[in-house]
Amino acid sequence: KTAYEIVDCDWSSDVCSSDLAAVRAVSTTQNLVSGDTIVLATSGGSGITLTLPSPTSGKIYSIKKVDAGVGAVTINTTSGTIDGSASKSLTVQYQALTITSDGTNFFII
Repeated sequence: KTAYEIVDCDWSSDVCSSDLAAVRAVSTTQNLVSGDTIVLATSGGSGITLTLPSPTSGKIYSIKKVDAGVGAVTINTTSGTIDGSASKSLTVQYQALTITSDGTNFFII
């Protein structure tokens, strides 16, 4: 059997909808959802915490601190670890973290 993917493409710009990742800007403490892919985080002066959903094998999240505020962007897990730790923090502007999961834990890639 052969599987075919139907993709909506704009051939004038060579962009297909399957090529686009979900980008979400956040500035408050919240839970990430499975539909999140790229998260642009503004922490301000007091910091924010982003909690990952349960690990799903192969899912990738990219989180970037986009502001110069002194507050950290802390990434927590609901279960499992991130490279052996319960959380990771982004403390300087433009610092980023890309992670994937094996279904049990998250790993920085």
